[in-house]
Amino acid sequence: MQKKQLAASLIFMLVLAFRATDAFAVSRSTTIRVDGMHCKMCAASVTKALKATAGVEDVQMSAEKGEAVVKFDDAKVIEAKLREVINGTGFKALDKTAVAGKSRRTKSMNARTQNTRRSPKSTS
Repeated sequence: MQKKQLAASLIFMLVLAFRATDAFAVSRSTTIRVDGMHCKMCAASVTKALKATAGVEDVQMSAEKGEAVVKFDDAKVIEAKLREVINGTGFKALDKTAVAGKSRRTKSMNARTQNTRRSPKSTS
C-alpha cells in the first residue's frame, strides 16, 4: 500500500514540476519594422513564415505601415530568430537603431519640405 502511495505522490510531483516550467514561459509581443513590403501578398508571405515558426502565437502584419506585430512564447523563440525568419522571406527586418535613424531623417526631410513651401507674397 505504501508503494502505491509513494508512486502516486511521485507522479503527482512530476506533473507539478512539468507544469511549473510552463509558468516561467512568458508571452511577449514585439513590433518589427519590415522594409520592402508593398502589398497584402508581401505581408501574407511574411505572416505565413512567422506563423510556421515554433513559439509564434499570433502575427498581425501591415504592409501600409511596414511592420509586423508578433506575439510569441519567449521560452521557445527569441526576437532575433523572428528577424531571421523575416529576412529569409526576402524582406528586411530593420534594426531598432536603423528605424530610429530613419525616423529622424524622415522628420528632418519633412521639416525641410515644409520650410520650402511658402505661400506666394502678394505684390500689391
